[in-house]
Amino acid sequence: MDGRLVLLGFIVVVAGVTTRNLEPVRSAGAAAAERAQERAVDAVLVGVDQAQLCYLRRRATYADTMPSLAFSGGHYMQTAIQHRIDITLHTSDGGRSYEQHVRGAGVDAVLARHGLDVVRLEVGGRPPPRLAARC
Repeated sequence: MDGRLVLLGFIVVVAGVTTRNLEPVRSAGAAAAERAQERAVDAVLVGVDQAQLCYLRRRATYADTMPSLAFSGGHYMQTAIQHRIDITLHTSDGGRSYEQHVRGAGVDAVLARHGLDVVRLEVGGRPPPRLAARC
């Protein structure tokens, strides 16, 4: 067997293994955009929760639709629209519990309350945002 053929085969194997192990390097701009999206999702999550607490205080129940929260204060809608964030609400237990899902480009967050108690707060692997204790 020719030594050049063995060397060529070795080079092909090394190149294949190296290529398989490479991860794409994210640019600084992409990382900054992801952090901005995470901050926006967190701001919307906190804003909707604050509005829900105000709605609960006035009506003794949580709102089950976004239009119901329209006059409960909060400035989260502008952020949600600007960053293309989707907000989903679900109430249960006669309106005494609610859960919100906030989704943006690759970033998800979930917050659930039963009464005033937070029973679920998931924001991926990042630290959770600070929530309001009351309206």
